[in-house]
Amino acid sequence: MKKIILSAFLIVSTTISTQELDQAYLDSLPEDIRADVEERIIAEEELEKPIYRRASTFIDKERPISSRFGSEFFDVMQTSFMPINEPNLDPSFILDFGDVLEVQLIGQKNMIDTYSIRRDGSINLPDIGKLSLSGLSLSDASQLIKAKVNNSFIGTDAYVSLKNIR
Repeated sequence: MKKIILSAFLIVSTTISTQELDQAYLDSLPEDIRADVEERIIAEEELEKPIYRRASTFIDKERPISSRFGSEFFDVMQTSFMPINEPNLDPSFILDFGDVLEVQLIGQKNMIDTYSIRRDGSINLPDIGKLSLSGLSLSDASQLIKAKVNNSFIGTDAYVSLKNIR
């Protein structure tokens, strides 16, 4: 039994050690072959790295390489101002608890603020009051907010967009 375990250990240890290239082996190679082997190792490591972005919307930044975990995720910058990971929602999207609306007022009162739909299905706009939006489509909620803003402030337009969804 001990011989079987010992032989299994030796077989596993030799197969593991044969898969790695040590520095002594690389130093024993001629200069041009060693450079080629090192380039292939680096290229293989680059291919194994995960890609976290679409190439069409990001370009690489020129930055020194950092040793912090996850720094390679932040070494790109966005080339388009188009939303990347957000769903393309049409005006018939039904609002519910947890959705976040961005309301921009332009005119007599200028402001941009975000409002999360509460558990009771409403938001509270300052100087206007509580508006129940849960169950309404995005376009209906937008029309309701615009009507309430027009009634409360003269010459003020409201623009509503969906910032986050549940």
